[in-house]
Amino acid sequence: MFGLIFLPLVSCDKKALEQDLDDAGISVTVNGSKIQDGQIVSVEKGTPITFRLEGDADYVTFFSGENGHKYINRERTFIDMEQIESSVLSFDVTPLYGNAANLFQMLVSEEFTGLYKNDFDKDVDLVENTAWAELIPQSELPQQSQSNPSTAVPAHFDVDMKPYFGKNVTLAIRYEGQDETQTQSRIDFKNMKIVTSLKNGTEIEISAGQFGFTPLNIAYYTSFTDAQRKYGLGTLVSKFQDASGNWLDDMLQYGSVTNGAQGLWRLDQIGVGTLQINSTPKKEDTNGGGNWPLNYSWLVSDYLTVNSCEPDKGVAVKNISTVVDTYEYTYNEVGTYTATFLLNNGNYHHGDSKVCNIIIDVK
Repeated sequence: MFGLIFLPLVSCDKKALEQDLDDAGISVTVNGSKIQDGQIVSVEKGTPITFRLEGDADYVTFFSGENGHKYINRERTFIDMEQIESSVLSFDVTPLYGNAANLFQMLVSEEFTGLYKNDFDKDVDLVENTAWAELIPQSELPQQSQSNPSTAVPAHFDVDMKPYFGKNVTLAIRYEGQDETQTQSRIDFKNMKIVTSLKNGTEIEISAGQFGFTPLNIAYYTSFTDAQRKYGLGTLVSKFQDASGNWLDDMLQYGSVTNGAQGLWRLDQIGVGTLQINSTPKKEDTNGGGNWPLNYSWLVSDYLTVNSCEPDKGVAVKNISTVVDTYEYTYNEVGTYTATFLLNNGNYHHGDSKVCNIIIDVK
């Protein structure tokens, strides 16, 4: 069952700089019949809708009106805090092997000025002299390591991020060995993300891969011997050295790895919220030359604005290199949507644009 829309009745707002889109617009066909019944198209969910592109627009972009694809939000980069129901940073964490007691901290700062990322000494000074607050009290973080990754039970944390709305906050993980007579645990983080739930029922997720984490390998750069570095890096040693075998300082200072290299952050799966800092041997372990130092490392995010979001996106339907007369789209969820077509012409002489809105009532 459907009602319809006729081309002249589609709501179009024109911003003409010179000419050419006066006759452009959109008509609608459902089940082979052209709609001619006002500005609301009623259609059963799952039924394809064919939009016919009338006129000579060079560029056509389609916004379906669904969440994440609303024309009105195409330039939105922040969510009105009154629209937010909750915002939670969540993650699972598991210490493995060795001694985990007081080994790491989860920190937050509203004052941190950001890393230079090209001046290691200044960055170390910054993190060590910032008045960090505990995001989670260290006493509540797991203090006992587990020995089998396949059967380990992680500790789960949910942190309310609403107190940080409208602020530029920096997250940091501080890892510092406490007992040189014991192996320093590997710390595994999984499913790290911030999920912001809106009052309209939608969710916006930011994974740890979008946090902009940067390692500061303080002990690895300042305290580990060449032999320990080479032993710990294993097959990745060439990544940290030039062709002559000289150490690449910036890699030692800020680098991460893609395997279990000792004492360094592994970030190759951070896009899905998985990261870890690898374990370091106890002092008297003779592998790599013995006398292993206590590891000391940070992982520091870029600024995070909790109520930030990606602008809504449209689909490029037509450009000057394509010949397209129709565009088909199917709505699979019941609701009322404002479908928007942005029509553009432009060259160095003039530009012309028109916005055409069609109300889609999906039953």
